[in-house]
Amino acid sequence: MLQDDLNQLHEWSKTWGIDFEPSKCKDLTFTKSGISNYPQLYLNRLEIPKVFTQKHLGFHLDSNLNFNEHVQQL
Repeated sequence: MLQDDLNQLHEWSKTWGIDFEPSKCKDLTFTKSGISNYPQLYLNRLEIPKVFTQKHLGFHLDSNLNFNEHVQQL
């Protein structure tokens, strides 16, 4: 379902002349269960890279929903 939404976003962006840059996108899944077996996501037929941590607004977020990476960076 998420891939369908990304495809619709791409079609919308073509209609309105807005370009999204897939290389600036990251695929970060938040989970406490540890399950990470999910399909690869694409935007404009380009793969969105999977990551396990990402800095956003000064915070280091990670897929396990803890602040270990953020504390280490501080």
